[in-house]
Amino acid sequence: MFNKTTLSALALAVALPFAGAANAGNDQLAKIAGVEAGVYTTAELIQIDQARKTQDVEKLNFYLLGENRVSRADYTGNVSGGVAELAAIEGVSTNGYTASTLIELSVAENENDLEKVAFIKARAAGEISELAPNAVSPGKRQLAAVLGLDPASYTTAELIEIADW
Repeated sequence: MFNKTTLSALALAVALPFAGAANAGNDQLAKIAGVEAGVYTTAELIQIDQARKTQDVEKLNFYLLGENRVSRADYTGNVSGGVAELAAIEGVSTNGYTASTLIELSVAENENDLEKVAFIKARAAGEISELAPNAVSPGKRQLAAVLGLDPASYTTAELIEIADW
């Protein structure tokens, strides 16, 4: 249900500016999200709606209190405004994150993949550089289970070669 609603809201957000009805679309999104029209951006409205539906009070307050908003003075070094905004949405600093890792983090959080979230955050903090060749990721664990093998004894490439699909 969440994905359909989010995809519908995103489709609406993308389509409305081209149809010349952006304000009406944001007003409708604000009504769906249960907030005052004209206060939040389309992206914020989508996040607020998602937080309400998943009962994520922390994320909801993050947007309702405006903690997600950053000023130009908050941008540091070579961090783009987009990366800064993504980092603010995810509630992390911009240090150690790229746009793609922030998107990866968001997807992992939406899928409730706590192991991947912890890995991404640890990697960004410099606690780990990359997965070790014999590290056991959820996908590697699943592949090894299908083959009836110990995932820690093989690299992912070796498991794929053994599977010979």
